[in-house]
Amino acid sequence: MGGPVQRAEHQSQRIDTQRFHALAPVSEWVGFPASLTSFWGREQEVADVSALVQNPAHRLVTLLGPGGIGKTRLALAVAEHVEQAFPGGAAFISLASVIHEDHVPGAVAAALGVVGHPGHTVTQSIVQALQGRRFLLILDNLEHLAGSTMRRVIQDLLDHCPLLTILATSREPLHLALERRYLTPPLSTRVEEQSGQRPSDLAALHLFVARAEAVRSDFTLGHNDALHIGEICRRLDGLPLAIELAAAWMRLLSPAVLRERLQACLPLLTGGPLDQPARFQTMRAAIAWSFDLLCPEEAAAMRRLSVFRGGFTLEGAADVIRRAEHDVPATEWDVLHLLGTLCDKSLLHPLDAVGPMPRFGMLETVREFAHDLLAESGELEETRRAHATLYRDLAERIEPILLGPAEDVWLRLYDDEMGNVREALSWGLANDPELALRLSGAMGWFWTWYHLPEGQHWLAQAIAATPNARPLYRARALIFAMSIAILRGDEASLSELMPVSLEAAEDAESAMTTGHVIWLSCAEATYTGDCDTADAGLDRALTFVAAPATPSELATAAYIKSSRGDTAFMRGNRALGINLFEEALQQLRTTGGSCIPVIVFSNYAGWLLSIEMVQRAREVLQEAVRFASTTAVTWQSATTLTGLALADALEHNFASAARRLGALEAIRIRADLMTPFYYQARIDEATQLALDHLGRFVFAREWEAGYADPVEVVVTMREDAASLGERSASTLARDLGLTRREFQVLALVAAGHSDRDIAARLCISVRTASKHVGAILVKLGVTSRAEAAVRAMHLGLA
Repeated sequence: MGGPVQRAEHQSQRIDTQRFHALAPVSEWVGFPASLTSFWGREQEVADVSALVQNPAHRLVTLLGPGGIGKTRLALAVAEHVEQAFPGGAAFISLASVIHEDHVPGAVAAALGVVGHPGHTVTQSIVQALQGRRFLLILDNLEHLAGSTMRRVIQDLLDHCPLLTILATSREPLHLALERRYLTPPLSTRVEEQSGQRPSDLAALHLFVARAEAVRSDFTLGHNDALHIGEICRRLDGLPLAIELAAAWMRLLSPAVLRERLQACLPLLTGGPLDQPARFQTMRAAIAWSFDLLCPEEAAAMRRLSVFRGGFTLEGAADVIRRAEHDVPATEWDVLHLLGTLCDKSLLHPLDAVGPMPRFGMLETVREFAHDLLAESGELEETRRAHATLYRDLAERIEPILLGPAEDVWLRLYDDEMGNVREALSWGLANDPELALRLSGAMGWFWTWYHLPEGQHWLAQAIAATPNARPLYRARALIFAMSIAILRGDEASLSELMPVSLEAAEDAESAMTTGHVIWLSCAEATYTGDCDTADAGLDRALTFVAAPATPSELATAAYIKSSRGDTAFMRGNRALGINLFEEALQQLRTTGGSCIPVIVFSNYAGWLLSIEMVQRAREVLQEAVRFASTTAVTWQSATTLTGLALADALEHNFASAARRLGALEAIRIRADLMTPFYYQARIDEATQLALDHLGRFVFAREWEAGYADPVEVVVTMREDAASLGERSASTLARDLGLTRREFQVLALVAAGHSDRDIAARLCISVRTASKHVGAILVKLGVTSRAEAAVRAMHLGLA
């Protein structure tokens, strides 16, 4: 196969005939753009697409992706890679300048040098030239031409040229039966540490440096420049075009300065080579090319969706679009269809779902462009209000059930939606302070589990801005502001919050709210061992929370009861302490949540260890670890590690104890937590035992290993629990009097599966599954599936 790779491109209707040659029955490549040979970090993509186009089963492959992601360059790299597989030749044809799809056949024929024949259509002439040739035809930039005529041309070529393969690039699919779609990914901007990768290995960084060297011959990487460039590339979503345009500023700026100035990135993303199409000379033009192809409904949706930061759920998209529309509400199915169309056009992309909730994202450069259009349309404030209202309502809907069976889903959702929550809170503080108060207060448990300093900041701002807000909303926010102050040992804030919290709780006329505030008001006494003060407050709080109505209220009431168990153990009243904790544990097993059970079970185990009930403590710790396996590595994990470290030390597993002590210290410091005296006593005892037996050098080595990688210690803790669970399953089944099959069915019942689901999973009939469930209820001595599920949770099956 001969000759250097050159370019064949249709420029409007003017053809430079010296650049093209009529197709002859010999091997021939009809041109590729030599100017686009700079190519970084696409080895896997080139291999994947090359395998597709060389497979006779995939004769139409479409490279999809937004403008600037590098579809054209990928197609060209693939063409070079598969050159020998197409002895009949290949051609690259850019159709960006073709205005109407009716002109496509003429553009293709002209680029290929095909001469028309009398009585034949242009397409038939192309077919005649390509028949019998193993030929690769690359059609670049089809998104604006993807109508019925274009599809018919492609279909005719494939139908009548059995050896032809078409590789297309487009921002949306062609929707043909033969089409195999390939979504072009952005360049990687994250280091894969497990593979030993370094920031300087990233393809995005290499591309940036290559472009920087092209505009500044003396450009070199200085101290921390790789880190600055890595952040720039992440800010630009790994889009090659955006990275190249940003790197062009190295002629004037340093990487550190560019990173600082890249807050609104589109104005900086200009200055592409003048020999490239206009849409590639600025990122804004590349995005505008896609927006110009949208129908009014799609364009309006993109504008409104730009108010989201970091992605959005289907429900959220539907809500914001409808609230801003002021017309007959569309169904979620209508919105899902609209989002699917925008994904097809590469303006949106699906994100990982959270539980049953699908999520979607938008590249930051696209979001910024759409947001500018939203502001120009005059819809910005209305849409931002709809957005903030959405998150207020979502948080208030989740709050009563947050500490229930779907706790993990809700907490992951909040974590994914933090960009939107911050946006809503910022807007609320500036425009509707009570909305900010309600949102920050409803998210109180999330703040206490994941973001103590940030939660304290938002709650303080909202409380200060709403002195006359409705008492219930104010009391809820004050409760969690107090909770965070207690956890962080912020005595100054706590002393300011306590009187106003009690006043707000009384005005709110809510028993649960009052009980919660009273409990928190005596927390300091509990943590310092002032049992008389603590017991008076805790006994009063328990009278207010005696009738919990929601999973979150039930978990809170159990938590308060366990605090009363703390003071019983402090007084040396073991029987009362055990009774109170066992009651709290039983309540928590029915809620379905994880975070509060992790704390309460772990704390109880610590008290059991203090009275030398080591075996029972191990059982409780094992249950705590099973709860911890469903939560992220947050400060609750440190409570479990404290109990495990002491248990290890008492059982002479000193190295394990030292590693766990190091890990829990790292977690405690990173979370900025105070430590109650009885937790500190457990840490001190485990530390002294391990030190005495290991010696200072070995203890320090193990402790530092745990401190350096607390996540690994927590993961190992969970894996040990899972392994133990597998080993004990057969013993547990035998103790319950269940057959192996019944034990499997019980686990599925605990997971919430119906008889039909169980039958499908175990490949048995529905009738047989129902019989197994009936037998299980009898053997367990329960009357309902719900009770069986609770029993299974107690046994660690759920």
